[in-house]
Amino acid sequence: MLSKESTEGFEQAELLQQQSQEALRQMKEEAEEAAEPEAAVFEEDVENTSRNLRAMIEPIALVFVGVVVGGMLIALYVPMLTASTSIGS
Repeated sequence: MLSKESTEGFEQAELLQQQSQEALRQMKEEAEEAAEPEAAVFEEDVENTSRNLRAMIEPIALVFVGVVVGGMLIALYVPMLTASTSIGS
């Protein structure tokens, strides 16, 4: 059986744990509130950077697709034209 002193010690430890958890919870909330303006600035920076990156990549992608499609057309038409000129000769 536990003595009165050990029971009081457990109660004090539990109270201390609850107080420390509450203090940590408050610190977390304060840190989140303090970080909100910085988070908004970083979020805006990320949006601007992604918008600029997309604007740079779109023309490159368009040229790449054009080259691929043009290469496929050339690969299809060259054998047909070669065959038609050899048949016509």
